[in-house]
Amino acid sequence: MPKAAGKWNFYDITARGPRFTVVLDGKRTVNGAVDYKHASGWIALQYGKAVVDTGVVKFRKVQIRTL
Repeated sequence: MPKAAGKWNFYDITARGPRFTVVLDGKRTVNGAVDYKHASGWIALQYGKAVVDTGVVKFRKVQIRTL
């Protein structure tokens, strides 16, 4: 679960070709999911509005590196 307002979450997203894994605050939330439609191309960060829009989303210390 995301942390309370005013706290930072830590995401570690690993993508290798069509497979990706997501770790949120040390807990693996997606493990080896496959998406052949988006196996290559640009990387982007986006904010998808929830049922209730709670305000501003900020990113900090973003690092993208080749595996």
